[in-house]
Amino acid sequence: MHYQIFLPDTKDNEAPDRLAAVGLSDHIPGASHLLSERGPSGENAIAVGTICAWRKPGDGADHCYNAERQTWVPAAKSADGETGRYWVGFDNASPPRPSELQRHYPYAGRVMELGGQRWTIPEPQELPHDLKLADDGSLRFEVQRRFHDWFNECSDWIRRIVDHDESKGMSYPQMWDFIIKALRLNYRITPEVVSHLALFDQNNIMEAVFWALGIMEKTDK
Repeated sequence: MHYQIFLPDTKDNEAPDRLAAVGLSDHIPGASHLLSERGPSGENAIAVGTICAWRKPGDGADHCYNAERQTWVPAAKSADGETGRYWVGFDNASPPRPSELQRHYPYAGRVMELGGQRWTIPEPQELPHDLKLADDGSLRFEVQRRFHDWFNECSDWIRRIVDHDESKGMSYPQMWDFIIKALRLNYRITPEVVSHLALFDQNNIMEAVFWALGIMEKTDK
């Protein structure tokens, strides 16, 4: 079942702006907002705020705070803000599945089993490219502007690997941040969701990074 997001001290009409402010601008489309006097962030689980949900007709998903049936995890501290700037709520009986979190138009890539489920990690070359005319009259495909920053980050990672640039390293925090960005191209997901579902370990995270860069041979396991 799709998780919910609780935004403390936020009115329902303020939810889109608050989602953007806490680093979840990609969660704004399709969100329903419900003002709630109960939430996970206050003393005795009472705190006024807004609960955001992404429901489909007939899916039976809750849009409420229920401490008995749900587990709520505070947002971890990051560049987007402090701990607890939002909370992620999971249904205890029905953890999120990739099909419930997948965006309407996912990008092609490597399908990997992570946390016991199959997820598609998009590859840079599979992202939308526009056909552009160069000054010399030749044509080339250029990644669409909205993906420029991501494409450049992938290129930087590839240079590190090819050049064996150990000064920049490939630490677990770096790989964690990078692969979550990759997953967010295809899924509505947060670092807390990735952690709760235990998608990565010391054996698969580097492989996932390499697939996100499109630099591993495609062989079925």
